[in-house]
Amino acid sequence: MSRVQSYLTGLLAAALLVLGLAGALPAGAATGDGQITGRVTDGNGVPLGDITVAAVPVGGDTIVTTKSKADGTYILELAPGSYDVGFNAQVVAKTNIDYQSVIFGGPGPGPTDTCTVCGGAPVTVTAGVDTTNVSALLPPAGFTQTGSVRPLSGNTIGTVGGRITFKIGCHEDPTGCHGTANLRLGTTTSGPIIARATVSVSNGNVANLHFTIPLSVRSRLVRAGTRGLQATVAISTAHGPKSVTHFKLRA
Repeated sequence: MSRVQSYLTGLLAAALLVLGLAGALPAGAATGDGQITGRVTDGNGVPLGDITVAAVPVGGDTIVTTKSKADGTYILELAPGSYDVGFNAQVVAKTNIDYQSVIFGGPGPGPTDTCTVCGGAPVTVTAGVDTTNVSALLPPAGFTQTGSVRPLSGNTIGTVGGRITFKIGCHEDPTGCHGTANLRLGTTTSGPIIARATVSVSNGNVANLHFTIPLSVRSRLVRAGTRGLQATVAISTAHGPKSVTHFKLRA
């Protein structure tokens, strides 16, 4: 064998060795990244899609996010290290106000947030490794304001077919929240009642509360246009007044 042939043979052997080592490395090792995977479900095991999953390096401030798919699964590609991982957390815009947050690691939720796992162990990401089963079960929102029933009103509510709808939840009364909700125009609870609805929500659950707007009020809303009218919903149960919510009502 000539010197040139020996040199080429050596190059080929070295190349095959490198290729063989590359083939033996786990997936993702080429980029140095690892993965966190899991599934997001509700309290009944139903998959939750479009839930934001966020990872923040421990001691850092770079946020990596993804959304859960329709089947509840998600994948986060991350550099090696330790991460605080939040599901539906306040660190980014929450995607579903009907559910609590779950946070692995970190100091806990924001002042308006609730979570079932706060300040626990961060998640470790290893290069080329899929860290599986980092999953979250999101219970219904706990409605942390004082009282048992909270309409999630927002700033403005528009009528649909002459009706408005609130989401309400119960978190204090063991036997559930049962009573009456009164809708008034204005910002006080002393004005005339324009619509009334029955409250009946079991503890820990969320339900819809519907009001039918009188025709005379609908006419006023049309005249008010985008300005709308100030309105108040006051909810009372057998254990006393529970919630007063102010908002703007618009046609």
